[in-house]
Amino acid sequence: MIKLQPLLARFIVPVLCLNVLSLMAETSTQSPTTIFSPSPLLMTVSCNSLLDPTMLSRQTTGVQQRLKVDSAFVNNRQCIILSANPAENLNELIERIPEDTVILLSSKTVTPTTASPSIAPVLTTTPVFASTPVEYFVSSAIRLKNGQDILGAADLGFAIIRNRPAFKDKYMLGIGTTDDFKPDETKSSRIQYIAFRPTRENNRLSIDSIVFAECYNRKLILAANDIHLSVRAAVVLDCRKSLDASADDRMRGPGLQIYGNLIEGKKYSTIHNPLPHLIPDMGILIHLPGIRNQTEQLIVISNTFMGNMAQAGEFRMAPGSSMDVIENEVDISNVGFTRRNPSRKGAFVLAGVKDTEGSGAVEAGLPRFYMIDNYIKATRTAITVWGGLELNLACNRLQASNPWWQPLNQSSLKAVHKSLEDLRQKLAEHKASDLCHSYKISSVVMPTPTPYTSNPMVNTWIANNHSTSTACNGLVNLEGQLFFETEICQPVTPPTASSASAALSKETRYRYSAGAAIVTSALGVVATLAVLLTL
Repeated sequence: MIKLQPLLARFIVPVLCLNVLSLMAETSTQSPTTIFSPSPLLMTVSCNSLLDPTMLSRQTTGVQQRLKVDSAFVNNRQCIILSANPAENLNELIERIPEDTVILLSSKTVTPTTASPSIAPVLTTTPVFASTPVEYFVSSAIRLKNGQDILGAADLGFAIIRNRPAFKDKYMLGIGTTDDFKPDETKSSRIQYIAFRPTRENNRLSIDSIVFAECYNRKLILAANDIHLSVRAAVVLDCRKSLDASADDRMRGPGLQIYGNLIEGKKYSTIHNPLPHLIPDMGILIHLPGIRNQTEQLIVISNTFMGNMAQAGEFRMAPGSSMDVIENEVDISNVGFTRRNPSRKGAFVLAGVKDTEGSGAVEAGLPRFYMIDNYIKATRTAITVWGGLELNLACNRLQASNPWWQPLNQSSLKAVHKSLEDLRQKLAEHKASDLCHSYKISSVVMPTPTPYTSNPMVNTWIANNHSTSTACNGLVNLEGQLFFETEICQPVTPPTASSASAALSKETRYRYSAGAAIVTSALGVVATLAVLLTL
């Protein structure tokens, strides 16, 4: 599996930026009758002007690297470079930076000198040794403007963003609004080479997610970041407005591309529960119940999920939409208590959600998920299926106690297949590796080769210790076939209403925001071996 360090070369985004060596200290000594005047915008510079060798030589090592490698990214853009100052708030500085600006977080520090309390401190710049972390602090959430990019340019490692102890927002970085797509805002924003380190002052869980995205009409790109989970998720995209994304090419809705990030969860305690055995909910949550027919906008590729978390990702899609989940490495432990239903522990949750607001529109087909060349290892379940959806499952390695959980009788999983050439073309579009190029985890013990092993698109199932599950256990409603090295999952019909009623359990009830749904216990079905069909 692609690790984080190689990705630093693969996803490098160049930045040409202006040094802000000092910023005037601002005070709020205005009288109640004084009219408030917003802080002026910070000065930016043309990125192209910084290509001059003299200007380049004045930058830190990390900034120079960005300038030399990927200058095409910032061509004809405006740039600004910031220095780390523990007395300043990064969110306030970004609020003063114009739209469509490349913001670079350098390794330079600005340290206040000792001064009389009545005199504003004199700011001086000091070099940072390679082993010294570069930290930027936020007092409230960063709100991304149209086209703003925030890129770390530390000389070594990542630029770190932390929240202050008095931080009260539920997320560290936000984009979009609840009730409007803002169709005029179409410029993408990129967050790259940043380490997000949420703190828990006095064990109070002030931060719900690191990135919280709502409704917008552009792309948010998260690439090669190092994210420590908070309570809910690293990234949440939650837009509940209704939209037909195929009606107008200029109105595609929110795009989210998550490339090459390390997402790590750890057990934690709270003031009400001092034992450190709580675990975060998940790595990524995407909830788009009303955005139909959206394609090529949602991509989760080459990310690493590790540590303690209930789920690596949960993706809820509306009819006609599609999503790519490619070359991710999941190695997580679900052991521990979580705020979510204990039964909902696994790796990836795929959900087809009915659009309740867009009932007047022409009904689209089922949402489709492309899961290609992922390594998935979880304590409990590898893949959970909710509602109706289509799944292209090719060349994945699943390792868990159970491969599937399909808890709803009315859940319908339709297996669809593309040709080998089509899948390779899709991987090439994402600059991913060739299909099934290698097994990602060297410690995996592969099963004995079978007649199905030679097909390059089959999947692999490995049961965790003491588990007797086979590759098809947990499927209760399957149309089509899913191919594994050891067996083929054949069509499965859901149980009758009477048998489902008898299996109802209070612990397995769950309600979607789009409507209530009763959950039944998963019924294991072992598929009969058959001749492998040509894909």
